Amino acid sequence: MTRTSEPTSRAGQIIEAARDLFAEAGYEATGITAIARKVGVADGAIYRHFESKRDILHGVIAGFYGPLVESATHIVRDIRDPTDRLRALVRTNLTAFAQDPLVCRLIIAEARILDGYYESSIADLSRRYTALALDAITDGIELGLLRDDIAPTLVRDMLFGAMEHIAWGALTGHGSIDIDGVTDSLMSLTLGGIAVAEPNGVALGEQLDRLETLVSRFEVTGGSA
Repeated sequence: MTRTSEPTSRAGQIIEAARDLFAEAGYEATGITAIARKVGVADGAIYRHFESKRDILHGVIAGFYGPLVESATHIVRDIRDPTDRLRALVRTNLTAFAQDPLVCRLIIAEARILDGYYESSIADLSRRYTALALDAITDGIELGLLRDDIAPTLVRDMLFGAMEHIAWGALTGHGSIDIDGVTDSLMSLTLGGIAVAEPNGVALGEQLDRLETLVSRFEVTGGSA
């Protein structure tokens, strides 16, 4: 998300310097010397805090994903309706793209193609974030609100893939993201395909029992379904 204060630690200064340089010139084109020069230290000082340039990249991306996961978790904690939770997550994701397009572009265009990305700690942070959407979709299926013949992971991938595609123009400096408009369109398109027109033959009493179970689960776990 957006930066709110200047880093006070040397490691924090290195990450901020690298963040700007990676965004401006790209990860591959940025060397340790350029990062050290921007911070105002010798090259060797960088390696006292980070093992490699890849390690610095992970720090830059963790600085984006960490607050995003925390913010999204807080936002959806008290939203009981699964489709409302999903809408909130779509809007949060688009807002992150709009607020920090340079780092988002870095993640999509450069970080993901590096060897070992999907086994890295930053990929785990990304999965923690998208898992919130997966939970909302799964809860919607359990309540009989969403179709159970479509894999929840496919719905999740469709949503996040569509958001990245729509946002790519803004991420590359062309235009801006209509956060509310895109959120409404994506939710309309998604629910139009996966929402059930009828309650799957489930009796009203059973639907209410399912809803009560889900509500109780939220109350016990503090919002983690």
